[in-house]
Amino acid sequence: MPVPCFAASKPRRFLVFGQKDAITPPRMGEYLNRHLADSELVLMEKAAHAPFLSHADEFAERYRGFCRKGRLKTLCRCCRSGVNPKLKE
Repeated sequence: MPVPCFAASKPRRFLVFGQKDAITPPRMGEYLNRHLADSELVLMEKAAHAPFLSHADEFAERYRGFCRKGRLKTLCRCCRSGVNPKLKE
Protein backbone atom coordinates (compact mmCIF):
# COMPACT_ATOMS: atom_id res chain seq x y z
CA MET A 1 0.00 0.00 0.00
CA PRO A 2 1.62 3.31 -1.09
CA VAL A 3 2.08 6.27 1.22
CA PRO A 4 0.26 8.99 -0.83
CA CYS A 5 1.40 12.05 1.10
CA PHE A 6 5.05 10.98 0.75
CA ALA A 7 4.85 9.63 -2.78
CA ALA A 8 3.40 12.93 -4.05
CA SER A 9 6.21 15.08 -2.65
CA LYS A 10 9.38 15.75 -4.66
CA PRO A 11 12.39 15.80 -2.29
CA ARG A 12 15.21 13.32 -2.73
CA ARG A 13 15.43 10.79 0.07
CA PHE A 14 18.42 9.07 1.60
CA LEU A 15 17.13 6.14 3.67
CA VAL A 16 19.62 4.55 6.06
CA PHE A 17 18.70 1.51 8.12
CA GLY A 18 20.75 -0.82 10.27
CA GLN A 19 20.52 -4.53 9.39
CA LYS A 20 20.36 -5.34 13.12
CA ASP A 21 17.66 -2.80 13.99
CA ALA A 22 14.90 -4.41 16.07
CA ILE A 23 13.01 -1.12 16.57
CA THR A 24 12.67 -0.17 12.89
CA PRO A 25 13.61 -3.30 10.94
CA PRO A 26 15.19 -3.13 7.49
CA ARG A 27 11.95 -4.29 5.87
CA MET A 28 10.50 -0.88 6.79
CA GLY A 29 13.26 0.80 4.81
CA GLU A 30 12.62 -1.54 1.89
CA TYR A 31 8.92 -0.64 2.05
CA LEU A 32 9.67 3.10 2.05
CA ASN A 33 12.16 2.72 -0.78
CA ARG A 34 9.55 0.95 -2.92
CA HIS A 35 6.91 3.62 -2.29
CA LEU A 36 8.89 6.85 -2.19
CA ALA A 37 9.88 8.40 -5.47
CA ASP A 38 13.54 9.28 -5.92
CA SER A 39 14.80 7.44 -2.84
CA GLU A 40 17.99 5.54 -2.17
CA LEU A 41 18.15 2.85 0.50
CA VAL A 42 21.33 1.96 2.38
CA LEU A 43 21.30 -1.04 4.71
CA MET A 44 24.28 -0.91 7.04
CA GLU A 45 25.23 -4.49 7.81
CA LYS A 46 26.60 -4.20 11.35
CA ALA A 47 24.44 -1.32 12.59
CA ALA A 48 21.31 -1.34 14.72
CA HIS A 49 18.84 1.51 15.33
CA ALA A 50 21.04 4.62 15.06
CA PRO A 51 23.74 3.94 12.46
CA PHE A 52 24.55 7.64 12.17
CA LEU A 53 25.78 7.44 15.78
CA SER A 54 27.14 3.90 16.12
CA HIS A 55 28.81 3.85 12.68
CA ALA A 56 29.38 7.58 12.12
CA ASP A 57 32.37 7.22 9.78
CA GLU A 58 30.62 4.76 7.47
CA PHE A 59 27.43 6.83 7.55
CA ALA A 60 29.36 10.02 6.73
CA GLU A 61 31.07 8.39 3.75
CA ARG A 62 27.79 7.06 2.38
CA TYR A 63 26.10 10.45 2.90
CA ARG A 64 28.92 12.22 1.06
CA GLY A 65 28.55 9.72 -1.79
CA PHE A 66 24.83 10.43 -1.94
CA CYS A 67 25.53 14.16 -2.13
CA ARG A 68 28.22 13.73 -4.79
CA LYS A 69 25.88 11.80 -7.03
CA GLY A 70 23.84 14.97 -7.33
CA ARG A 71 20.94 13.46 -5.48
CA LEU A 72 21.12 16.23 -2.90
CA LYS A 73 21.58 19.74 -4.24
CA THR A 74 23.01 21.18 -1.01
CA LEU A 75 24.31 19.87 2.26
CA CYS A 76 22.14 20.46 5.30
CA ARG A 77 22.75 23.57 7.43
CA CYS A 78 24.62 21.58 10.09
CA CYS A 79 27.02 20.07 7.52
CA ARG A 80 27.61 23.38 5.74
CA SER A 81 28.39 25.15 9.01
CA GLY A 82 30.86 22.49 10.11
CA VAL A 83 28.86 21.47 13.17
CA ASN A 84 29.35 17.89 12.04
CA PRO A 85 32.97 17.84 10.80
CA LYS A 86 32.74 14.19 9.67
CA LEU A 87 30.33 15.22 6.91
CA LYS A 88 32.25 18.31 5.81
CA GLU A 89 34.74 17.88 3.00
